Amino acid sequence: MVITKTVDGAKRIAIHAAAEHLELSGVFAAWQAAEVPCGAVLAVADRVGPDSHLEWKANHARVSQRLISSLMSGKVFSLP
Repeated sequence: MVITKTVDGAKRIAIHAAAEHLELSGVFAAWQAAEVPCGAVLAVADRVGPDSHLEWKANHARVSQRLISSLMSGKVFSLP
C-alpha cells in the first residue's frame, strides 16, 4: 500500500488502475483471502497526486452527500 506524493507516482499508478483507495484495498484483500464476496460504492472526491489531500478536504463532504442522496433515491441502484 502506498500514498501518492508526486505527479510521477500518480502517473505510474494510472498505468495499472484508474483509481486508488487505501482503506478499501486492505479490506478487499482480507475479504478475498477469506473468499467472501465484496463490493463497494464510492464517490470520487480527489485526484491522485501531491495535492490530493487538499482536494479531498475541499470536496469530500459535498461528494459524500451526493452519493448518499443518489443511493437513497434509487438513482444508482435499488434494493429489493
